[in-house]
Amino acid sequence: MRQRVYLYNVVVDNTYESKHDSIVLPTNVKKIVSICPNLVNGMGYISIFNEKTNEQLLNQVIAADDNEHWNVKNIPVLNLPEANNLYYTLRLIESDLTKECRLKVYVTYLEDLEEQ
Repeated sequence: MRQRVYLYNVVVDNTYESKHDSIVLPTNVKKIVSICPNLVNGMGYISIFNEKTNEQLLNQVIAADDNEHWNVKNIPVLNLPEANNLYYTLRLIESDLTKECRLKVYVTYLEDLEEQ
């Protein structure tokens, strides 16, 4: 097994208060080890769930542009997605409407080397 990081990076329409969407994971993900949410040009709360089992991985964790390295803000989780995706709910608290708001979610996972 090898540890890798997947970056989910999407522009958030900051004229709305909330956003719901899926995080499509690579097919070789065997186990999710940690998740780090980051919000560029904004602050809000994010909850992340396993799409199939509805298991909650993060519950209203603050996502903000605080210039800390994503490795420092990593939140340890343990989830076996079983060829499944994640979905999230983001609630914006503040954002500058004149600038682009971007959500970045770093998912650290273990992959099986035998399948490659």
